[in-house]
Amino acid sequence: MELQVKHALDTMKTYDAMMPQATPSYSPISYYDLTKRVIEKTSEFFGTTPKTLEYTTDKTMKKLFGTITIESDTYLPLDYMVGFRTSYDKSLANQFCGGGSVIVCSNMLFCGDIFTSRKHTTHMHTDLDDKIAKMLTDVQPQFDQLLQTIEDLKAAPLNNSGVSSILGELLYNRGIIGSHTANRAWTIWDKGSAYDGEGVYDNKDAWRLYNCLTEVTRTASPVSAFQIHRDLHNYFKTTYSKN
Repeated sequence: MELQVKHALDTMKTYDAMMPQATPSYSPISYYDLTKRVIEKTSEFFGTTPKTLEYTTDKTMKKLFGTITIESDTYLPLDYMVGFRTSYDKSLANQFCGGGSVIVCSNMLFCGDIFTSRKHTTHMHTDLDDKIAKMLTDVQPQFDQLLQTIEDLKAAPLNNSGVSSILGELLYNRGIIGSHTANRAWTIWDKGSAYDGEGVYDNKDAWRLYNCLTEVTRTASPVSAFQIHRDLHNYFKTTYSKN
């Protein structure tokens, strides 16, 4: 297990004392035990241990939100991601999501390509592994589809005139982005980014523009960022997908 993952997992034990007692209709699971199960099932499925584990709690520390990343062996700039959340106050079921990108944060946003859930009820512990395994099985086809979309975007060259037309479409006709985003994306497209030379921004194609836009919107609020990213992804996939 990666040192960072082991350390992050071990720190979850500090929350064990907060776990409520079980009742005939309520079956809790500790943050540590749930996360350990996700790591074990993910490691078993992908044949490798996660390279990162990140988590946070809400202010009451009664809700946990976490993500783990697994390095892709087919397309290194993009990782598999698995998100999970649970609670000690019965407000959240044990929930899992996965895909090429996942947002899990303390404002309750929980988004991914694949989603599954299991309430804290009787027999919950025996069902968890199946829920996690089902989610992981469904992630692979979605991830493969995302990789194909990336290849389609890379195969679509763009010049400055084409970029101006797309930014205008996204700004004025579809309302997906604002003028600040359009201007910043154009600057990155035209003058380059810190990511140049890493295989992401190297060529003047639709993949470069896609990343210019998502880089600019990365600092938006989680809810806004997810909506923008989803709309941008749908636009580029619909416009350039060969399937």
